[in-house]
Amino acid sequence: MQIRGWTVWLDHDHPDDERAGTAAVDAVRSAIRTGGAAPPVAVVLRGPRLDLFPLGHAREAGTSPALFIAGLSRSTLINADPVDAVGVAGVFAWRPDRASAPAPVALVFLEWSDCRWWSWRALLSGSTPPEVRDDTETLQRAVDGDGKPSGLGGWWS
Repeated sequence: MQIRGWTVWLDHDHPDDERAGTAAVDAVRSAIRTGGAAPPVAVVLRGPRLDLFPLGHAREAGTSPALFIAGLSRSTLINADPVDAVGVAGVFAWRPDRASAPAPVALVFLEWSDCRWWSWRALLSGSTPPEVRDDTETLQRAVDGDGKPSGLGGWWS
């Protein structure tokens, strides 16, 4: 499978969880603000860089997004740091329960090999272009003892 992505360079050689998560959130917010859309991407953190790969490429190749992300956790690049964390970012359809209609939600979820994770989520407005509804933002982290969001993570095992 050939995949194309892009890189967001961070301002620290090895950012901590908060800086890495915040950089991914900033990328999602920027995509929503400038184009109204932030399609779902797989995220690979390697030292000072966040590599982003559209999840649509995995689906087109017949690979599940979870398997694609698991493979990225073991990926290597010449002259690049090893993978520190993997995850997802972008706008997804979210259902708080099975009876609810899906709502557009901006999401960032990062997971490290030691099972530590970091998650940010916010609903989007119904306006065109959509905007992140700051009053709906949630931040959850494994280090705070929060419960991991269902359906996310487990890509290192």
